[in-house]
Amino acid sequence: MAEAPEALVEAALAEIRSIPSAGVAPLVAAIRERHGDTVVAIAFYGSILRGLDPRNGILDLMVVVDDYRRAYRSRFKAWANALLPPNVFYLECGDAEARLRCKYTLIRADQLAGYVAPGCAQVYFWGRFAQPAALAFSRDEAAARLMAQLFARAQLTFLEKVLPLLSPTTSADEIWTRGLDASYGAELRAERGGVGTRLVQAAAERYRRVTALAAPALGLEPEGDDRYRNPMSAPEVGRRRWRWRGRQGKLMNLLRLIKAVFTFEGGVDYALWKIERHSGVTVTVSDRARRHPLIFGWGPLFRLWRRGAFR
Repeated sequence: MAEAPEALVEAALAEIRSIPSAGVAPLVAAIRERHGDTVVAIAFYGSILRGLDPRNGILDLMVVVDDYRRAYRSRFKAWANALLPPNVFYLECGDAEARLRCKYTLIRADQLAGYVAPGCAQVYFWGRFAQPAALAFSRDEAAARLMAQLFARAQLTFLEKVLPLLSPTTSADEIWTRGLDASYGAELRAERGGVGTRLVQAAAERYRRVTALAAPALGLEPEGDDRYRNPMSAPEVGRRRWRWRGRQGKLMNLLRLIKAVFTFEGGVDYALWKIERHSGVTVTVSDRARRHPLIFGWGPLFRLWRRGAFR
């Protein structure tokens, strides 16, 4: 993995340590009990981190491990995680009055390093972790620094992929607004239009700071008033590349949803919920299909396709 600038890594380390994550402690404890001492770190990200009430939504966590076989009792789950990371799980903790719910992804550290590197076309990881995240758990100081390096690399990769879309002179706000819109649009992620504008407005100084720290490595030349000369500008080429990322990203997300059906309890319902959030399309699934999706799940999948769920 190409190294991110040390200043960017230090800023990422300060950020993941400074954002409060104490509210997720019960979920962290449950995850560590489930997956054992192979857990290297747990990151907290997404809409709840951005200020929504954790009791009124589903938290997003990423669990980084160093060995899939030790993370699971099931060889199939370990194999599926290695073949198409991450595996996705749903978890609840607490009583009825203080219920916490999370969706957590699980990936091996070396695979995550590859997925945030500049050669990776898939948006799934670097599109998420270029955004703010908190460190909910780290095994030791080396694990915390590893996570900072990975998130800094995700930020740099995100900017490298977005800059060709933009004009020869641009600003940090324009870079991140355009890039976040493009990254959400390249996946099955249910967000209203203008997501980039909302996210940048909510943390504008953070995105400007990241851009300034990454600028020397990207060849961005400051021009004052938070504007930069962009040597990577190639809008037509950039649009073609992002169209390809969109096709690839949606296909990979669909494959991950299908995989989720077989890798955790309640996977069928999770996949249907995710598809409905994205497309508004829903179908009725029998208990038989829930118990044996590989045998009886093809009918509902075909009906979803016929109704346009996989645009």
